[in-house]
Amino acid sequence: SGTGAIPGGGGGFAGAYGGGGGGGGMQRCFKCDGNGFCHNSSMSHDKDPGERCFFCKDCDGCGGSGAISGGGGSGGAWGYNRGPQRCFKCDGNGFCHVGSISHDKGPGERCFFCKDCDSCGGSGAL
Repeated sequence: SGTGAIPGGGGGFAGAYGGGGGGGGMQRCFKCDGNGFCHNSSMSHDKDPGERCFFCKDCDGCGGSGAISGGGGSGGAWGYNRGPQRCFKCDGNGFCHVGSISHDKGPGERCFFCKDCDSCGGSGAL
């Protein structure tokens, strides 16, 4: 039902590459992918992707809004970007699999042995 656009985010080519006027708008949250909620339980997610299940909780990376500050200025792909970046260690998930036991969930799904990412503090953004 939604467009995936975030109000004030400066869409299209210019918005994606920093030419959106330098207004410091909003961008999709890395941790919840703009949904406003995350499934951080080791229990199965029994709904469609993007649909909240019983074990899903409000995203602590964006406070449940689905959007985070995009930072200010311009630059994007061609220069300095002052906005938050997706965490390199956890790929924006906010958690990492630790230990020698197999990860028994899908990519981007937390299993029993996954822990909050120590690089981003579990927010998914740096």
